[in-house]
Amino acid sequence: MRNWVAVMKAYYEAETYANALAVGEAVRQNAERELEDRDEVDVVMVLPLGTDEDRVETAALLRRARNSLIRLGHQRAVDVAREVDMIAHVLSSPSADLDYHPPYDYGTFLEVVDAITKGKDPGA
Repeated sequence: MRNWVAVMKAYYEAETYANALAVGEAVRQNAERELEDRDEVDVVMVLPLGTDEDRVETAALLRRARNSLIRLGHQRAVDVAREVDMIAHVLSSPSADLDYHPPYDYGTFLEVVDAITKGKDPGA
């Protein structure tokens, strides 16, 4: 049998980030009940809508998403992970101008890929 990935978004209200994580986990568990025993559902990101998210927090969330994409082990997912990492890199720069693109070190990204493929957690 062939493997598949369904990308979904769940829109919901929550008072705090912790509550939003709890709702995301509940949605994940409910979705997982619909699958076979060996199949799984992952929550990749929980983000607020309609607010000015702090750049540092957004960069951290993007890096966690990058790590999850790399863990998938599929070349397209790794390609997307690199793009996500580049956006996180721009958000981490001290410049307020999001059109400014500071020099990106592809070697650092490869070190992250290597760490993850060896089972280590490079962090966010």
